[in-house]
Amino acid sequence: MNLLLETGSLNQDNRLYSFATRQLESNAAIRLPVLLTLVGTWGAVTAALVSVLIYRSALATHEDTQVFLDPAERVLANEQREVGAKIDRLSRPINILLILSGVLLAATFCVWYAQKFHTF
Repeated sequence: MNLLLETGSLNQDNRLYSFATRQLESNAAIRLPVLLTLVGTWGAVTAALVSVLIYRSALATHEDTQVFLDPAERVLANEQREVGAKIDRLSRPINILLILSGVLLAATFCVWYAQKFHTF
């Protein structure tokens, strides 16, 4: 009689283990696309950030720090003001992309860590 009870208990334990394993696998299957989406989004935002930084540095190479005193060189002075204005306008998108990239990287790390913690 004790053998039957122990065997029944083992079967119940096996069913609980099997259910728990299926739950972990289904949760991992749900979390993997979340992690991949976060990594992909972070990569796209970071690529955009790098592109804007490269563009700003290309503009900065055209910016001169000269002072044009001659009225005939007024056109050059206007061009330099335009370049400076473009560089100034890029500061806000760069800050937004930088913050967004950092937040996405932190979120990606948190999701990855949570997945490792739950499977441990």
